Amino acid sequence: MIKKYNYQFIHFDSKDSRGIDVALMYQPAHFKPYQYRSYSLTDATHFTTYATRDILYVQGELDKTWVHILVNHWPSRRGGENASAEKRIWAATVCKRIMDSIENRDPKAKIIIMGDFNDNPNNKSLKHLKMYNPFLKLFNRGMGSMAYRDSWSLFDQILLNANWPMEQEKQGGRSKKGPDTSHPQPALANINNQYPTHMQPGSEAPFDLIYCKSIIYRSATLTEQDGKYQGYPKRTWNGDQFNGGYSDHYPAVIIFKAKNAEKLLK
Repeated sequence: MIKKYNYQFIHFDSKDSRGIDVALMYQPAHFKPYQYRSYSLTDATHFTTYATRDILYVQGELDKTWVHILVNHWPSRRGGENASAEKRIWAATVCKRIMDSIENRDPKAKIIIMGDFNDNPNNKSLKHLKMYNPFLKLFNRGMGSMAYRDSWSLFDQILLNANWPMEQEKQGGRSKKGPDTSHPQPALANINNQYPTHMQPGSEAPFDLIYCKSIIYRSATLTEQDGKYQGYPKRTWNGDQFNGGYSDHYPAVIIFKAKNAEKLLK
């Protein structure tokens, strides 16, 4: 698929023992990377006995709009949701520090935080980011991206900071800015002073993208059609048996369009 549809990807090896990493796939016709790096969640007091996935930071031009993207796969709920919650709150803290560092240097920066958070939109870890989460509405309507024992969760999400303009209301009128998620407290201290230090100018662009909507993409091709897991996402493996599917999670999708343009960008 990567070759056929001309996708490229940005990836760093993490120290996760299972070799599970995060990556950003993109089409060069729509996205041009400018700088990228990974951030570890390990420090003197966190993840000292085992490693988890890094956070991938990428800055680039998305259809002529400068964006900062943070790709996440937060620690699992192994040991129970409550027992493991602090690990995901720490991941959120690291993610928030990176975002604060970006916004301190460029208050108009447009930031996208995405990934498998192993938490739902209403959990403390996601709220800690203080960002607009369009998937909260979907979650409140009972929608999910993955299922376990017939219980659906919406772990896969894409969040936006307040600098993203929203599509105009159906009644008409001008496009509105995203909800105010700012807070008066100063940004937390940098971890090892390793946050992005040089930013490409030009947050304001004549082709600025406007947020339109978010969906969970649940097609028949991605769904089990029969058997024990009928209606679940069609995974690649069932234990040690190859199942020929794509993932045990449905994709989270966010849709933009350029100002004064009808064509949508997913």
